[in-house]
Amino acid sequence: MLILDLGTRTIRLAEVRDSRVLWIEQMEHKERNMRAGGVFDAAAVSEHLREIRKRREIPEKAGVVFAVAGAEIQTRHKDITLKNGPWSRDDWEETERKVLKIGRAFGPADAPVLLARTRYNLFVDDHPAASLSSLSGRRATYSCAAMLAPLSLIRRKMEAIQNGGFSPERITLEPLAVATLFRKQIPPGSVFALIDIGAGTSDIALASDTGILAVASVPLAGDSITEALARTFGLGFHEAETLKRNPGVSVRDIWGEERILSEEDLLAVEKEPIEALAAAIAEKIHDLLSRFHIPPLTGAVLVGGGALQKGVSTALASHLDISTDSLRVRSAETFGLDLETEIDGALLVTLLALCRNWHTFPTIRKIVLNNEPRLCIRETDRMTVEEIALAGGLTLEEFYGRPGEPIFLEDGTIVGGEPGGPPQVEINGVSATLETLVNNGDNVLIRRGVDGSNASQSASFAAVPSPADKSATIGSSSSPKGERQYSSPKDSETTKEKLARVKKEGRPDAERNISSSVSLSETSRIFRIDGEEVTAPREITETAPILLGELLSLPIERAIRVDLNGDPVRIPDRTRSAIVNGERRNEKEPLPENAIIETARPAWRLYEILPQWESKSGIRRIRINGNPGSFVSEIHEGDKVELE
Repeated sequence: MLILDLGTRTIRLAEVRDSRVLWIEQMEHKERNMRAGGVFDAAAVSEHLREIRKRREIPEKAGVVFAVAGAEIQTRHKDITLKNGPWSRDDWEETERKVLKIGRAFGPADAPVLLARTRYNLFVDDHPAASLSSLSGRRATYSCAAMLAPLSLIRRKMEAIQNGGFSPERITLEPLAVATLFRKQIPPGSVFALIDIGAGTSDIALASDTGILAVASVPLAGDSITEALARTFGLGFHEAETLKRNPGVSVRDIWGEERILSEEDLLAVEKEPIEALAAAIAEKIHDLLSRFHIPPLTGAVLVGGGALQKGVSTALASHLDISTDSLRVRSAETFGLDLETEIDGALLVTLLALCRNWHTFPTIRKIVLNNEPRLCIRETDRMTVEEIALAGGLTLEEFYGRPGEPIFLEDGTIVGGEPGGPPQVEINGVSATLETLVNNGDNVLIRRGVDGSNASQSASFAAVPSPADKSATIGSSSSPKGERQYSSPKDSETTKEKLARVKKEGRPDAERNISSSVSLSETSRIFRIDGEEVTAPREITETAPILLGELLSLPIERAIRVDLNGDPVRIPDRTRSAIVNGERRNEKEPLPENAIIETARPAWRLYEILPQWESKSGIRRIRINGNPGSFVSEIHEGDKVELE
């Protein structure tokens, strides 16, 4: 795997194979192409990457791992509580997503993208635990820190990398990568700040022996010192950088004069920007400690080129109120990494941190979803069609086929239609399912599933209940409870009220002109609705065929109540049809002579809940009374429904 450290001052590329770093290639930016951790001149950055690729004879679109940094990265921290174990990984992640307000959708350009999360201070029934895996209990509590970066920051870096001929495959945050090198070495009960001072940014991670607690970045680093030297002595940026690294060398100023400046001359100018840098880093650390209720610092470790600047460690120790013995610089060779290269030192810690842990970083997938290019970044290597669709903001229930129409018999028996089919999926033109894994560059197409077949007449005869069991009802195969009797509503008062209103007000013109194959002679003023005889007003029957919606106020005023994610929910009926002489008709259809009307409705289906549920686009798992369900599963009065 190729590992890329795209820094403000230097580009470093390494190859890792079997945990060994085979080589490291580096190139200085010719101009200031990167600023404050972000891409400033994308074309120049891409050109440098193409040069490195050519130098190493790396093929086009070779996969690469990279990291982002900058002031826009953030940490969100919450205490999590889980009840009634055992708990799966899905349980933790879904709870964290809701509590930390981490969306799955790709979002706008400035939307934060989850790049890592850490869990620490785990307790199960008030007993410490190392992990929730395979544990059960009444109550689990732990702290969760989520590390995020804006999508716009990620896209800018990715575009420069792609234009340089590489294919970004994994991503992380620079301070998080560095912190992983140190975490297991932190003494118990201690809190350390890990500070990577580069050229454009200073990246910060706070960690204890229990986990990484927070990450942040400040837009000040070595370049602020270089800029102070350039302003004071009238030097170009590159000349000032050369002088900063090599005091006493000869450089030419803007007036064309050769200048040789001593270390004392430089330190006099560097003192002010060093103090400002130390103050900014310390302020950010104190803010993290206070905001996330983290204990005081035990010490700090400095890495990066800026950490080598004379006076930085002393100033930082002073602003952090710790001793200089507790704040030291550490270089790459002290980590015992297996290197086949002579390059080492504090400059390479970020790169080597990426080399050691690249396989744990979130995976990047660039796909085409329903003809739209999409970018998905997830913490797992495995991404299914369903996960990609949900992350892309698709409402999956809209892609399930509708269930077939049932048959209602006069004795109250209901023969359910076939359930609708699942979404139809294709990947690169080949049939797939929602569970199929998606690879980088795939073209994914999701279409609506096939509608279920209506119940057949032959099935209706087979479903007639015996005289000994008049309450029996045949449900569809998707019903989690099997058979269920649905009672007819007592809606005669509502019907009479509507008939009285029509008699008084007359028919609306829109309904009066509806064409129909049923003639006036075929209509009758006498109907039976749920066994009760109803007479229609003469004002209706003398003008045009009577419409179902004129006799019935549809939908019928009725509802069932279920338990939805622990909360009682009332689901009103939205059916605007009824059974007329054994066939279902909608409210705009005319009624034949001597019509027998039944208002019993089809089985209630899960998708009737969904318009009331705010987070329907993020549904990952459905359970009904503890059993797996789908969007077309039947639901009944008192059912316990879990949507996650």
